[in-house]
Amino acid sequence: MEKQEIIEKAKALCTKCADSLGFKILDVDYVFENGINILRVIGDSDNGFGIDEATSLNEAISLALDNDDFIDDEYYLEVSSEGLEKELRTLDDVKNSVGEYIYCEFKEKVSGLNEVYGDFLSFNDGILEIRINQKGRIKNINVTMDNVSFIRLAIKF
Repeated sequence: MEKQEIIEKAKALCTKCADSLGFKILDVDYVFENGINILRVIGDSDNGFGIDEATSLNEAISLALDNDDFIDDEYYLEVSSEGLEKELRTLDDVKNSVGEYIYCEFKEKVSGLNEVYGDFLSFNDGILEIRINQKGRIKNINVTMDNVSFIRLAIKF
């Protein structure tokens, strides 16, 4: 079975398991790292997704994979959350992150920058307002969502 087929079949199986537990699947990948195959599953929940939730989902997926047994090679199952620096994948994710500290990459430069870390001040009519520190000067920039190539939460040090 090809890698993409494994991912698609695993994603359907993982989604069914997650739905039964009240969780959601954000991503499924099948990778070869450090000499081993890994089926990597990223889960989430509206009520938080910690170690207990990851363990429950891991157990459900592991049982379903054992029953279906469609992956021929030896592999490890890895179930986790996105962590603190979670990618903002949807418009709702972006809207719900106003007030957070973010990292944002642009398709075209904004104020001479390809990327920024900053405080996400507002999101109105498809425009993000971000407070940044550019060489010691604090300023607000506005970025259209169409110009955002990647956005995630960030940790402020």
